[in-house]
Formats: sequence, C-alpha cells, structure tokens
Amino acid sequence: MWVVLRGDGLHGLVGYDPGVYYAAAAAFVHGLRPYGGFLLLHPPGSMLVLSPFAALGSVTSDSTGMAVARFAVILLGTLNAILVTRIAHRFGLAAAITGGLFYALWAPVVVVENQTRLEPLGNTCLLLALLFLLRRGRPVSAGAEVLAGLAPAPAPVSRSGEYCRCSWCSAGSCSAEGGARRSGSPPERS
Repeated sequence: MWVVLRGDGLHGLVGYDPGVYYAAAAAFVHGLRPYGGFLLLHPPGSMLVLSPFAALGSVTSDSTGMAVARFAVILLGTLNAILVTRIAHRFGLAAAITGGLFYALWAPVVVVENQTRLEPLGNTCLLLALLFLLRRGRPVSAGAEVLAGLAPAPAPVSRSGEYCRCSWCSAGSCSAEGGARRSGSPPERS
C-alpha cells in the first residue's frame, strides 16, 4: 500500500493491462460478451473478477471503480503474504516470519500485487492449494486433497494454464509426500 500511496495513489494507472482488464469488465457489465461483442486477447478471469468493481464504477465513476479494485488487489496481496506465512510455519516460527516478510517485500510481488492483473489471483490459488496440503504435524486428509485440487481451478481462466501446471505439479508432489507419511513410510527422495 505504501508503494501505491507514494506513487500516483489508487487512481494511478500503471501499465496497459490493468486498464484493458477493467475496460473488458465494464463492457461485460454493460451487456457485451467477450470474444463476440468485443475483442479480448486474454482469458476472461480478470474480467470476471473485476466485474463487481466495474459495476461500482458505472454508478460512481470508472476512476472510483478502478481505485477500489486496486485496493482489493492489495488486500489479496496481503492475504497471499499471510498464506505464505502459514505455509512456512510448518518449518518453524523463524521460517514463517522470514517467508511472510520475503513475500511481502519481494520486488516482483510489490510491483504486481498492487495492480489489477492476472497474477495475484493465480498466486492465491496456488498458495491455497499448498496450504491445504502442507499441514504441520498432521497427515493430509482426503478432504484437504480435494480442496487442494479445487483451489487452482480458476487458474486456466486467469492465466493460460501457467498456474494450473505449476499448482498441479506442486500439489502432486505434496500429495505424494502426504500419502507416504500416511502409510508410515518416509517420503521418497529423488
């Protein structure tokens, strides 16, 4: 938030993509359909996520809708840092604090997770999947495995499957590790 307020504030537009996603959401809210009613060269995930903010913008102003959307993305980035902290807590308090602070202060995250882009939602999906699978001191339940499998479901809609491949690979390796622990044998090392 400090980076945003120090710059152009919540009303500043950084780059091209956030404006495109918001404009697509505004068109969608006003009855146009992507790929037929208007050209959209990206998956529809961001458009769908930004639609409530575009609806707010249609009753206030687009500038207000975009500012509230940016604030929501900043809150999502905060949630992501908290999720990293929870995941890293499995390895101790020092790991949790280090992981959370590293994520919150890492330059690529600071740049991307204050804009209405595709990446913050994909990061949240991946982190939720990992959270369900990486339980400290407890075996992974079948329900947690199902939730971990469902968590990255929005990824193909938001980022061409990039996060989906990453999260399924991570979830598969974590699930295999959890399965090995459930059976009483140590996890395999490659």
